[in-house]
Amino acid sequence: MVVIGILIALQINNWNEDRKHYDNEIEIYRNAITDLEAEANDITNNLQWYKAEQDVVYHLYNVTKGKVDLSDSAYFNDLYWVYTYNPIIHDNYKDKLSTLSNTKTRDLFSKYIGSENKTKDAFEEFNTMKLNVLRPYFSIYGI
Repeated sequence: MVVIGILIALQINNWNEDRKHYDNEIEIYRNAITDLEAEANDITNNLQWYKAEQDVVYHLYNVTKGKVDLSDSAYFNDLYWVYTYNPIIHDNYKDKLSTLSNTKTRDLFSKYIGSENKTKDAFEEFNTMKLNVLRPYFSIYGI
C-alpha cells in the first residue's frame, strides 16, 4: 500500500511539473506574439523612412557616377545619423528555445533569430559606411 501511495505521489508530481512546463511555454508564445506584433508595427512605421533613405543613397550613387548633379533636392540629413536595430526575439527568447517542446516552432524561432541577426549586421554595416564614407563625403562638399 505504501508503494502505491508513493507511485501516486510521483505521478501527481510529474503531472504538476508537466503542467508548469506547459504554462511556461504558453507564456513564451503569448509574449512572443506581442513582441512580434510590436516589431511588425515598428517596421511598418519606418518603411517610409527607409524608402526615403534609399532614394537619397541612390541619388548619391548617381552623383558619383556623373549621372546627376549634386543638388539640394535630396534630403541628406537622414544619412548623417546612425540608427540601431534591436533584435527583440533574439534578445528575449534565444535562451528559452530549448524549453519549447515543438521542434517546428523551435526551428521557426531559430530562423527568425537568424533573420534578425542578419538585419542587425546590415544596420551596423550601413552605419559604418555612413561614418567612414558618407560623413567625409558630406564634409568635402559642405553638406
